[in-house]
Amino acid sequence: LKARAQQFGTSVGAMARGGALFPMGRRRARGAALLATSAAAASALLAAGSLWCGRTDAGASSDLDFVGPGGPSSAPALRLPREQRSPPTQRHFFGAIGDALKNAMRAPEEVLPSLPLEEPDAYRARGGPHAPIGFDTEMQELEVVPYPHPSLRLENKEIEAEWIGSDRLKIFARNLFKAMYRDEGGAGLAAPQVGVNIRMMVYCFDPENKKDSETVLINPRITKYSDLMEPFKEKCLSFPRVRGNVDRPEWIEVEAVDMEGMPFAKRLDGIEARLFQHEYDHLDGIVFIDKLAGPVKNREQPAIDFLVKTWKAQGLEAQIGKAL
Repeated sequence: LKARAQQFGTSVGAMARGGALFPMGRRRARGAALLATSAAAASALLAAGSLWCGRTDAGASSDLDFVGPGGPSSAPALRLPREQRSPPTQRHFFGAIGDALKNAMRAPEEVLPSLPLEEPDAYRARGGPHAPIGFDTEMQELEVVPYPHPSLRLENKEIEAEWIGSDRLKIFARNLFKAMYRDEGGAGLAAPQVGVNIRMMVYCFDPENKKDSETVLINPRITKYSDLMEPFKEKCLSFPRVRGNVDRPEWIEVEAVDMEGMPFAKRLDGIEARLFQHEYDHLDGIVFIDKLAGPVKNREQPAIDFLVKTWKAQGLEAQIGKAL
């Protein structure tokens, strides 16, 4: 396997490099780019295969011996105790290959150009007292604030017309998505969850089709809702390890403004209606534990208390205020 992967990677890489030595049309350029990507995938395949296929010098043992990418001579073999192995054996191999190929073929993340950095007071004027510096002027890793951070309970102001459609808001929207996707299972995020107290939220109701399901809503509001309530187990990025059923209307009708400043109205149902209502609550200073039934909240109370205890342990008790 290692020899075949090495041969494939070397051949494809040479072909791709050779293509750059003479003029090429669009079709040939696309072919060379594909070959280059295939070469990267083959290299990743080789690395994954070497991690799994390496053996000690004895080679005759039926035990798996995991060695460094350079082979047995590059690092001492690590033999895992039998009770620590995860059957079936194929999982080690194909799982590593899948991850390696996925990383090699992943599309680059959209990056928006940064705007000039401003004074901290300018960000607070737009996003509230806890707004991170640069939240709407540069792409960055915004932190999701945990309960009982005060921004989760503060009033969220309407976004002014001159801000809508601006590069600032587009940068902030991408930062929200970036923070949302960073946590496994994240499907929605509201501005106050990153310390920015404005009425804006994002969600993605179909991770397999992000292009058509990523949604940004500015100054949203609910205009109509179903009388039929539906229970569903919810979780929240601001409440790690807390889960519980929440009753919400089966469908809703909403109005909002999109990223280009165009107002729109839409009827939502299913998972999209659920995502909207969860994030919309955040814009009104409501968190999902407020809607848990008594027995469910009692069950989850130890996890909630742990979040509060962690917050107090950081010396931030005075900031909690009305967050609890």
